[in-house]
Amino acid sequence: MSTAPERTYDPGAQNERTRLAWQRTVLSLTVTGLVAARLLASRHAPAAVALATLTLLGWLGITLLLRARYRASHRALHAAAHLPDGRANLALTAFVLLVGLGSLAYLALA
Repeated sequence: MSTAPERTYDPGAQNERTRLAWQRTVLSLTVTGLVAARLLASRHAPAAVALATLTLLGWLGITLLLRARYRASHRALHAAAHLPDGRANLALTAFVLLVGLGSLAYLALA
């Protein structure tokens, strides 16, 4: 009786589900940041432009980081290697703080 090699990952789509969850989170934060910038524009245009620019740059940076993380996770899962580090988690935390500070700026300047 031969035994098949044991896989370290579920052959399902957990890596894809994780990627989609991260994309939804980043999208919702981006929309929130842009809405806060839009609301802030009527009161303080320079702050609104700065918030919108930072939000879009944050979206671009995190999206690129998440793509690289997805590829690294896919390779690691198929090769039974170590999974990627937590840079994406740190970047997402910084993005949440940016959007939160932008929302607070809107409340402070409103």
